[in-house]
Amino acid sequence: ASYALSMSFTIDLSIPIPDLSTEILVTVPFSVDFPTSSARSFSGRSFSSALESPRASMYKYIEKYMSQVTGADGHACLLRAMCEASSTPLHDEGILGDAVNFLLTANYASEENDEKFKKYLEAQAVGQLKEDCSGFHKECPISLFKFLDNNVL
Repeated sequence: ASYALSMSFTIDLSIPIPDLSTEILVTVPFSVDFPTSSARSFSGRSFSSALESPRASMYKYIEKYMSQVTGADGHACLLRAMCEASSTPLHDEGILGDAVNFLLTANYASEENDEKFKKYLEAQAVGQLKEDCSGFHKECPISLFKFLDNNVL
């Protein structure tokens, strides 16, 4: 017997356009598949997981989505978003701000130790310590937050 564990949710955003007496409704779906204990396989001398961790799956999805929406490199844009979220956390934005902070904070992924997560942690550290994310602008010219603030989405 096998089983699968997944989590899905959507964020609905209504953007009013007063000049036209209308609004735009944006729906963003999120889905994360969690690895199961039966997904472990024997590889050489040690056991390793055949599946990604939930956070790695989520970041992969976010990178793909950001690439599709912005046309830029999704990984670079996620690094920029992580830096920007760390330099100015969304403390006054309520539960949505808390969710964004949680999603874009790699240090919650303590079980991760591969090179990609080291890059995530480095981007977060740059934002927290230097509060200057301009080093990420060349690879990703679009700020996720300005993109959302300007209602381009």
